[in-house]
Amino acid sequence: MAGPRGRRMLLTANGICNDTLLHTLTSLVDRPLAESRLMVVLTATLGSDGDKRWLIDSLAHLAGLGWTSIDLVDVAAPTPDLSDRFEAADVVYVQGGNQYVLAAAIERNGLAPMFEQVSREKVYVGQSAGSMIWSRHLADGVAVFGDAGEAAVTGSAPTAPLPLLDVYLKPHLAPSVMPERTEAWARERAASAAYPIWFVDDSSAVLVTGADASVVTTVGEGRVLKLNDLNP
Repeated sequence: MAGPRGRRMLLTANGICNDTLLHTLTSLVDRPLAESRLMVVLTATLGSDGDKRWLIDSLAHLAGLGWTSIDLVDVAAPTPDLSDRFEAADVVYVQGGNQYVLAAAIERNGLAPMFEQVSREKVYVGQSAGSMIWSRHLADGVAVFGDAGEAAVTGSAPTAPLPLLDVYLKPHLAPSVMPERTEAWARERAASAAYPIWFVDDSSAVLVTGADASVVTTVGEGRVLKLNDLNP
């Protein structure tokens, strides 16, 4: 892959769903989207149950942004050319679903160094689970958020293979696709955690830039509720 130029990571709850997030994305990419190649990682989605029509809608929306090509991969079943396919992409978009399945696949297949390299050399966009995996506290979510069922499907203890951020990102703060995730719910959950949790609504994202992820800010048209944080 090309030499590093600093992190360019847009960690969203619900993807590129408004003009502000689209503008942020285009500002991170070196060329127009119509000249850029997109890779979408589907692992977290394929590892979750339920109706997947939201994925079809999400992919259609992404395609509508006008990329020159779109590749789809599952890192739970990596092909021999996976590194080359990552190399060919300008933007790597990691879809939502089961964050524990995604983390387990990265850990089991030894892909943490590749994801780390991608985060330094490409534009990385996370949606929900694809954003959550960058927290060093990812495995702690099992207890704090009652995720034992989701974690159990991996068949192994939950891990945090990409411990870049000290903050835990929890997507879909209401109003969102999960209306039960109210501020009261968020405060109740955060009370049992000894680390910062940022609850991100579906119109917002966390932007990580700088060679050492030294700049972590919020962007979008909604709200990020920062709890247990030194600088709320």
